Amino acid sequence: MVYNEPRQLNKTVNFIKEAEKVKMQLVSEIKAHKLGQGKDGTISQLENFYKDIELMIESKSHIPSYPRAIADSWVFNSELGKQLLDLYEVYKLYIVCNKAFDYFFDLKRKLDIFNKFGYFKALSSVFHRA
Repeated sequence: MVYNEPRQLNKTVNFIKEAEKVKMQLVSEIKAHKLGQGKDGTISQLENFYKDIELMIESKSHIPSYPRAIADSWVFNSELGKQLLDLYEVYKLYIVCNKAFDYFFDLKRKLDIFNKFGYFKALSSVFHRA
């Protein structure tokens, strides 16, 4: 399954690239809040969102808390809120693709082991006799 590895790497790179962009936006908004010019959320919310994104990058299983906070308390036309929610959608696809890749890679590995030890030949000879 070597041909799938570049695609997998590409999805990972795209997610991480988008996550880094959003993290920079969060840092910018935190700085704006400290200057009294912030528009979205609170400093503690933004810092927690930043930590969530770091955990999303590190882990394939982290479930971030920020989508609900944004949907419940932020104005609907917030550009940063839209970027955060879009990142969450990309992350969900990233997780699904990673799990599917891991499953098929594991299945391929098992099939290769069966083939290596001749299990398929043994099974086919049993069925051809019947």
